[in-house]
Amino acid sequence: MPLISFSGITKSFEGVLALNDVSLNILHGEVHALMGENGAGKSTLIKIISGFLKPDEANFKINQSSINIKSVSDSRKIGFKVIHQELNFIPQISVAENIMIGEQYPKIFGTFINWQKLYKKSKRALAELGVGHINVRTPMESLQAGDKMLVKIASALVDNETSSPSLLILDEPTAALNDAECEKLFFVIDKLKKKGCSILYVSHRIEEILQHCNRITVLKDGKNAGTFDASNTTKKMLVSAMTGRDVPLSKPEKREEDKSKKLIMIQDIKSKNLEDINFDLHEGEILGVFGLANSGQSQLLNLFMGKEKIFHGQISLSFAPLPKNPHEAWKNQISYIPKERRQEALMLKGSIRENILLPNLNQYGFFPKRRREIKDSIEICKKVSLKYLEMNQPIYQLSGGNQQKAVFARATLKMPKLLLLDEPTRGVDIGAKFELHQLIRSVTINGSGIIIASSDIPELLGLCDRIVILTNGKQKRIVTNHNLNARQLLQFCYD
Repeated sequence: MPLISFSGITKSFEGVLALNDVSLNILHGEVHALMGENGAGKSTLIKIISGFLKPDEANFKINQSSINIKSVSDSRKIGFKVIHQELNFIPQISVAENIMIGEQYPKIFGTFINWQKLYKKSKRALAELGVGHINVRTPMESLQAGDKMLVKIASALVDNETSSPSLLILDEPTAALNDAECEKLFFVIDKLKKKGCSILYVSHRIEEILQHCNRITVLKDGKNAGTFDASNTTKKMLVSAMTGRDVPLSKPEKREEDKSKKLIMIQDIKSKNLEDINFDLHEGEILGVFGLANSGQSQLLNLFMGKEKIFHGQISLSFAPLPKNPHEAWKNQISYIPKERRQEALMLKGSIRENILLPNLNQYGFFPKRRREIKDSIEICKKVSLKYLEMNQPIYQLSGGNQQKAVFARATLKMPKLLLLDEPTRGVDIGAKFELHQLIRSVTINGSGIIIASSDIPELLGLCDRIVILTNGKQKRIVTNHNLNARQLLQFCYD
C-alpha cells in the first residue's frame, strides 16, 4: 500500500487547467521520480503539496488517513520538506545560521543566542546525512554548489533530529552540480532512503533517474501519462510518455563554419581569473568551453561583456570595439545567457514582454511602441516554443524551462554577432533541450559566432566545432571535435 497518496488534484489559472485529476502514490522509503516537459504541471504539483498553492480539488492521505494541506505551515508539520532548484540562502552568514533559518535559535536566558548550541545542532543535522567535511562556521558563499545543496537538505532535517521527513521533495537537485558533487548527493539520498524517508525526485536527467529512482511518474499537459518501474523502463519509453512523440536523442546537424572570416582574435590574455588565453572564433562557428568546476568558464565569457578586467594581452572583434560593460555589449550585438537565470537574467515580477525587450529597447526609439513590441515578442516566443498565457504575464509564473526559453528569446530577438551561453540548457526537459539546440545551431546560419560554456559533455560534443579546455583559469589546449568522446574530453582536464 502507498505511504503517501495524492489523488484528484486539479488546479486552473484564469480558466486554464494546469493540473487535471492528477494522482501520485509514493511508497515508504522510495525514491519516486516526477518527470514531464516544461509546462507539464510539475511545479504546480510541488507548490500544492508544499502548501504554496491551494488546489481546486484534491485528496491527500498518509497511511490511508486523510490529511489537509492549506498552508506551507500545514505541509511542514506533516513532514513534507521541499528543496527547490534555485537554492535560497543568505550568502554572507554562516552555514549554521543558514541551516537554522526558519527554526527557533537556541537562547541563553531567553535573550542571547546560544552559538555553541546552534553550531552543535547544525553539525548534528549534517551528520545525519553522513556529512562531516563542511565547517558550519564558514560563510555560506564560500561553499561549492554541491555542498550548498547538502546544507539545504540538512536544513530540512534540523527540526527532525530523531527522524527523517516523511517526504523530501528535491527539485532538479543535480542541475548545478558536477559529477563528484552528484555522487555526494546520491550517497545522502541512499542514506535517507534506508532511514525510511520517502523522496520525490524531480529531474530532467533521464540517466540518473533510471539509475537512482525506484519508480517514475510522468506528467503531460497537466495529466498523468503513466507510472513506470525504473528497473524495466528505457529512455525511449520515458521520452515518448513525456512528449507524445519521438524526439531525436542526437543533436542537430552541424553547419560548416567559414574559416576565412574571423569574428574574434584573442592573444595572451591575462586577467584576475584567467591566464594564457589564446584562440580565434570564426563566423558560423560554435566554440565550447570546458573544464572542471570553477576553472574559469564563466569568467571567459565575461571578457566579452566587459565584466572581466584585462591585465595583459589583446582581444580584437571584427564587428565592434571590445565592450567596457554589459550595456555596450548588448548595443554591439553581443548577446549573453548567464548561468543563473533567476539571479542574473530575469526580473521575476516583470512581464514576459518586459523581460524579452529589456536590452533591446534602443531599437524601438525614444517613445514606446507597444503594438510593435508585443508583435515582436509574440513572434520570438513562437520561435523558441515558449508556453505562456499572455505577454503581460509575470515571468515568475512560468516553469523554469519556459523562463530559460524567454531568456533565449531575448538573446535572439535581434540576431547577435556573438552569442555567449553559460550552461544554457540547465534544468530543461529533453524535448525543449533539443529545440534549444536547434535554435543555437540556427543562429550560426547568418554567420554569427557562439561560445558555449557547459558541464554537459554530450551537449558540447553534439554542438561544438572546437572546444577550449580550461584548468584553474588557464587554457590547456583547444581540441577539434572530430570523433571526440566523453572520456577523451574529461581526460584533457587532467593531462
